[in-house]
Amino acid sequence: METKKADLSSLKIDRSNENYNSSGGKKTLSLIFTIVVIILLAAGGYWGWKTIFNPGEEIKLVSAEMVSPSQSNAILTASGYVVAQRKASVASKATGRLVYLGVVEGDAVTK
Repeated sequence: METKKADLSSLKIDRSNENYNSSGGKKTLSLIFTIVVIILLAAGGYWGWKTIFNPGEEIKLVSAEMVSPSQSNAILTASGYVVAQRKASVASKATGRLVYLGVVEGDAVTK
């Protein structure tokens, strides 16, 4: 029976307290949203800055040349003239007379 006499007013929630804030979750959500928006704006500004002030790729101009397959495998390719260091005379050691010479200077001969 003693419970009937107990003061139940002390069990009430005191809503007059100034530290009590019912919109605490809303403030946290708006703070997170604000931080995300700031991060997105900073990333967009960085991307825009790099796009506008990017000097671009350096371009090197070269001329194309036709190359045969044998030249592409060669280690050294050169062009020019071949000049002998010594001039050699070829002659027979036999004595006698030449009766017939079947070639002229510059002709291709076989063995």
